[in-house]
Amino acid sequence: NDPVRISQRASSIGGSTMFLDPSMKVSVEELLQGMIIISGNDASIALAEHTGGSEDAFVEFMNVYAESLGLKNTQYKNSTGLDDEGHYSSALDIALLATEIIEKYPEHFQWYSQRSFTFDKAKDPLTNEPIIQYNRNKLLQRDSTVDGMKTGYTSSAGYCLVATAEKNTMRLIAVVTGANSDVERTDSTAALLNYGFRFFETTTIVDSKTSYAEAKVWKGETDTVQLGVKSDFIRTIPKGSVKSFETTVTVYSPVNAPVDTSQIVGKMT
Repeated sequence: NDPVRISQRASSIGGSTMFLDPSMKVSVEELLQGMIIISGNDASIALAEHTGGSEDAFVEFMNVYAESLGLKNTQYKNSTGLDDEGHYSSALDIALLATEIIEKYPEHFQWYSQRSFTFDKAKDPLTNEPIIQYNRNKLLQRDSTVDGMKTGYTSSAGYCLVATAEKNTMRLIAVVTGANSDVERTDSTAALLNYGFRFFETTTIVDSKTSYAEAKVWKGETDTVQLGVKSDFIRTIPKGSVKSFETTVTVYSPVNAPVDTSQIVGKMT
């Protein structure tokens, strides 16, 4: 909850900003919203400097974290995502990072669907009213199932968008990079999401409440025991394809009593 001091470098970065200046003391929450909702480059640098001591040090943390997430085609050189030699990522890695945010940081994910941001400390010089800026993700206005996430643009990457939507308990993430315009990235991302919802489903392939095999038990009160799985096996697959799935259970023998419900006695393929 400590106020964040704004450096001269952060306030002068340019591009999309939340109009920070060194006279301000801003909360971490305000900076996070400015970074998430309106792509504030100044907010990104201010947070990096506050957290890591310097942007360069924070970028090292970013790369370590990316490696821990298995992002194999990502290397960060700055905290803003602006063009920089050796700074790159892939559509897959961006989708994996989006998944991490959605699943582990719901308190922050909610801001990705916020359509506007008003920063009280930045005033319009003509009206002296707080400046209102709007989320550039046009899909938030176009599709009620879309609840995030992030737009981006640089001259080398083009117009980019990672978007996520949830329908009938199935969540999809679509990533578009290298588009020629805001309209193209929006339409392309919408097409990917529509395709996914039309032709795929998230379903339970193996149910933990179902018995899939029977095994003989030695030296027990009963001669057999029913076999199942510990937890549901849920995957997103082409619609209707679950009917063609077959399961095979291989029992590790012998199965001797007593048998605990958590005991592994075989495998399912």
